[in-house]
Amino acid sequence: MPNFPIIHPPEKPAWLQDWLSPQDFRARFTRGVINAACDFLLKPGTAPILHWLPDGFRAQIGTACATWRCRAGSWQTSCSCNYPDQHCLHAYGAGFLLNEVCRRKNWSLAGEAAGKPPLQQVPSAPEPTLRQGFLPNLFSEQPAGQPRTARKCILEVEADLQHQAGRVGIRFYCRENDLRRLLKLGTVLGYIRDLSDPQRCDFRCWPEQDRLFMRFVLPFIKQGFPRNNDFTMLNIAAEEFQAWREKWRVAPERFLSRATQEVILPPGLGTPVRQHVELKEDGDFIIVTVLFTFPNGEQRQPRQIFRSLGNDPNCPINRRELLQFRPPIPWPVLSRNFERGPQRIPRRQAGPRLRELLAGRLDLIAAGPCVIRHEQQSERAELFISQRPGAFLLSCLVDGKPVPVNETPAPKSSISEQEGKFLVHIYDCAALCRPIQQALTEFVQSRRGSLEGHQAVIPDNRQNALALQDFWQSLPPGLNKNCLPTLSSLLKQQPEELSATFHGRERQNFVEVSCTLQAAGQTFTAADLKSALAGGGRLLRSQSGWLSLDPEKAQQILAQLESAGYDDHPRLLLRREAGQRLTQLTRQDGFAVDDATRSYLDCLRREPIPDIPPLPPELTGILRPYQATGYTFLADRCLNGAGCILADDMGLGKTLQVLALLSVWKQREGKDFSALVICPASVMHVWSAQAAKFCPSLSVLVWAGGREERRQAFTEASCDLLVTHYGMARIEAELLRRRRFTFVILDEAQAIKNPDALVTRAVKSLSCRHRIAITGTPLENKLLDLWSIMDFLNPKLLGPKESYLVPDCISPSELRSRLSLLLLRRSKKLVAPELPPRIVEVLPVELEDAQRDFYNRTLVETRQRIKAGGAMEILSGLTRLRQVCCDPELFLKRPHDYGSAKLALLLEKLSEVLDNGHSVLVFSQFTQMLAIIARELTALGLPFRSITGETPLAQRSTIVEEFSADDQPGILLLSLKAAGTGLTLTKADYVFLCDPWWNPAVENQAIDRTHRLGQDKTVLTYRMVVRDSIEERVLRLIQEKQELFNAVMGEDSDEAVSSRLTREDLLSLLQ
Repeated sequence: MPNFPIIHPPEKPAWLQDWLSPQDFRARFTRGVINAACDFLLKPGTAPILHWLPDGFRAQIGTACATWRCRAGSWQTSCSCNYPDQHCLHAYGAGFLLNEVCRRKNWSLAGEAAGKPPLQQVPSAPEPTLRQGFLPNLFSEQPAGQPRTARKCILEVEADLQHQAGRVGIRFYCRENDLRRLLKLGTVLGYIRDLSDPQRCDFRCWPEQDRLFMRFVLPFIKQGFPRNNDFTMLNIAAEEFQAWREKWRVAPERFLSRATQEVILPPGLGTPVRQHVELKEDGDFIIVTVLFTFPNGEQRQPRQIFRSLGNDPNCPINRRELLQFRPPIPWPVLSRNFERGPQRIPRRQAGPRLRELLAGRLDLIAAGPCVIRHEQQSERAELFISQRPGAFLLSCLVDGKPVPVNETPAPKSSISEQEGKFLVHIYDCAALCRPIQQALTEFVQSRRGSLEGHQAVIPDNRQNALALQDFWQSLPPGLNKNCLPTLSSLLKQQPEELSATFHGRERQNFVEVSCTLQAAGQTFTAADLKSALAGGGRLLRSQSGWLSLDPEKAQQILAQLESAGYDDHPRLLLRREAGQRLTQLTRQDGFAVDDATRSYLDCLRREPIPDIPPLPPELTGILRPYQATGYTFLADRCLNGAGCILADDMGLGKTLQVLALLSVWKQREGKDFSALVICPASVMHVWSAQAAKFCPSLSVLVWAGGREERRQAFTEASCDLLVTHYGMARIEAELLRRRRFTFVILDEAQAIKNPDALVTRAVKSLSCRHRIAITGTPLENKLLDLWSIMDFLNPKLLGPKESYLVPDCISPSELRSRLSLLLLRRSKKLVAPELPPRIVEVLPVELEDAQRDFYNRTLVETRQRIKAGGAMEILSGLTRLRQVCCDPELFLKRPHDYGSAKLALLLEKLSEVLDNGHSVLVFSQFTQMLAIIARELTALGLPFRSITGETPLAQRSTIVEEFSADDQPGILLLSLKAAGTGLTLTKADYVFLCDPWWNPAVENQAIDRTHRLGQDKTVLTYRMVVRDSIEERVLRLIQEKQELFNAVMGEDSDEAVSSRLTREDLLSLLQ
């Protein structure tokens, strides 16, 4: 040992045998304090001095004076350095100096054998060597040359409950062997991080509970890091510490009290476990004492508990725990009646006074010298199920009163005096309630229900209703159970009798038939029955609750309704078929009609049934079978006074079917017959030509020309069929209203889709007996289109326009059900499979750099204008962009140098198609684009013809005839509006759509000019679309809006039509 001067008295002190052993001495100090003390003692010039005292010693170390005294067998220290903890570095230095003196003098210490030979002195060495030999076990965690072994450590958590009002101070200690060290929060954080570090996780071996707790406490320490890195105490709210105790109740010894070093029990372990009442006689009085029994067997009165809480500085936490215990006699009653101690009451008033003092809990009175307890079981307990809107209610009833589901019910009790003693009668219901409560608890937990007061609540839905039904049936036979009468059908599984009742009423020229389903006096819909069958078929929800059904009987009735075409929507029937169909249905089991409908059916049966006139022989061999069916449909509806729609695919001969009907009706009515056909101007000569070809008995007048000529022809000419166009019908509406026609027929009836348009009003004002609409697209943009056509055919059948426009007023399926009687639609795939296929492809167009730059500039300018403009600016901006895609000349109105990629590609394709011997139709909505194409075709010397809105009506049929009769392949330029409907151009088998239109139905009509009866070649259609442009986005938007047509018309057709484009739709095209 180096020459380390220590000044001390020479004699051995008398108290030395009582001094701490080296292990106990070191355990009082943290490693940080020990290291700091060693650093201080090794400073040059340090000359410590020891003084013996009668009960200890004092050490002068530097300017500080540390004292150790032995009092009542315990060594305590103090120091003049004012360190907040008494175990400072000077206190450690003083004890270390004493141990060093004992070592040099060979004085034995506690735990060491007397007479131990003195330690060998080592030569003097430099300071580093001095440090190494001075305290060899202070600076290395593992002896040199030995392999590393995990150090066994234990984490102790100390809680200072008196630290601050409403706060708790938490300190962490590491106990390793005999050493207990206070840890800084930064050190704790480091230990926690070591747990997940593969290189350091084996430095210390912590118990599993300590590992879990360290991970738990990590976020609390990190909240103040690094500000609290050097702190030794974590300050948390008392409520938070309460949550800690609840969390770690599985480890009851987790927390120590700093004041007492005793374990702080988890919540609940310090609360009472039982409450009872003792009665003692005191002459003519009775002393009533309420007692709480605690887990350790201690008994306290309420007064003692209240006083202890008042003296406890940490009473908020204890009070909260205590109040969480819900004694049979509530705390407010105890505070009011027993805060000052036991009650002394007159004996003669014992009965009512005890019931008042004990809140009715006479069963708590314990047996004693003056008390006799008489216990017996209650007579009846039952499970009761009731219902409220949206929930099932389950409860346990004892003698008709509910008891808690999750608590032991309080027994009924009474008290009386007999032969000088009090007789307490107790009727215990716990044994009866326990199986009910257990069953309720398990069921509610399985259905994720909740408890509300004395009731268990589960949501009212199909799954829970089925589970409740199974639960009711699974209860033991001996368990009493009851329910509301409205739940009897559900719980007792008594299937209700199911029936269907039909109701018929006259509506214009039709019979409207509806069907209602009944069971147990409740009415419901077919949709309700379908939902019940989909959910298993056992249950049906009604207005009053759930009904049990016979699934087989329900499925049978539903199948019969569906086969007859009935659902929740009223169905229209023709008068001649209503009586027969309803009679057939009501003959089946479970079907009936109401009294009013039965009388109405009797009247219908007495009405004569008109026969459909046969086709004339000259048409029998011409009409195809599906066309003959179409004639039958039209004739049948006309005989029943119903307007109808012939909505076959374009190209299936709708005109011929109507002409056949008109020819038959002329034969029936003779000279009184007259018909008016209103169609697009380009189709008028089609009617005239087909009538002359197939029905020569019909005299036809194409009504056009000047005003005087028209009026003279209308007045003087005698014809069976007057053919005009929609513009003429609007202009000459007053003249047409003077004559009552047998038929008014609208070809391409979508022309009156706007109910507020002048042409629509003019057409609806015409007088006639029969009305027929012909259109391949009865629904172009929205449901209102179809309403307008149907309002012309059968006014008010679909109700007023205002109610029809209300969102969700009528669903597509309901509309389809109503129209099924009045609309006939056949597709080409169904009736003309011999037609060659129609192929539609997108022909992408890549803009050259100059045209692309011009397009991008126009797009930016359009976006800027839209910000300052309104809806019209959006539409005009979209038009400008589409014009630039076709040819910038459309927008600039002058020649340019930007080029037109679409025009160049079109000319290339047209040359190729003509060279291969094919004829072509070229459609565009921009007539100026057709003019540019015509100019370029002329320059190339390619033959072409053209029909636009500027082409006179008389010339259009001539141009079509010339194009069709020409043996050489040719090109026909057509505008969508002028030539998109009514024409037959089966010569062509190639179609080019130069610019995509908003409505695919318009494009499909254009394509079907060539893909129709008579076509024997595959029709190839190309939609020319500029990539990364407004055209590509228009095409994508159309494809996203194809559902409405299919939903109403009931088919999967390529002619699905977009719903109305909204402002948001249009703006999205410009993003």
